[in-house]
Amino acid sequence: MNAQYKVGTGHSCQQTDHITFEHHYHIDIFNNAIDFQLAKLNSRFSEEAMELLILSSALEPREAFKGFNIDHICKLAEKFYSMDFTEKELHTLRSTTERAFSAMNLIKTRRHNKMESEFLADSMVVYIEKELAEKIDSEEITKDFNSIKDRRAQLE
Repeated sequence: MNAQYKVGTGHSCQQTDHITFEHHYHIDIFNNAIDFQLAKLNSRFSEEAMELLILSSALEPREAFKGFNIDHICKLAEKFYSMDFTEKELHTLRSTTERAFSAMNLIKTRRHNKMESEFLADSMVVYIEKELAEKIDSEEITKDFNSIKDRRAQLE
């Protein structure tokens, strides 16, 4: 790939620049193909659809919500989901979101870093909604769980 790429007649003595095969395939071919594909994609999606995709990326759970952005979440709710929120909910969304991610950081420590997203979400609900969780009768849940299906060992 580091050999000199020959343009035209194939004689390197007639070529003034020193372009390698790697440069030719990467710059001249690959980048042009990517630019062409991006232009096609940009023409298919409206500016509003692109904004929705960009703002939604703030909800991506990958890498412990690395893309989390409170401003994007608030703008997403206000602009695209305003009918789903009351005025009061939109106003308190920022502090609620910050509280949820603070809770996530407390729950998802290094020791629990491999925690599955679904289990993390369930744990966060219990942590955030402490007042409701305190009212739950664990013995009643155990009875319900045991009544669903016979198990090798019953929960006590």
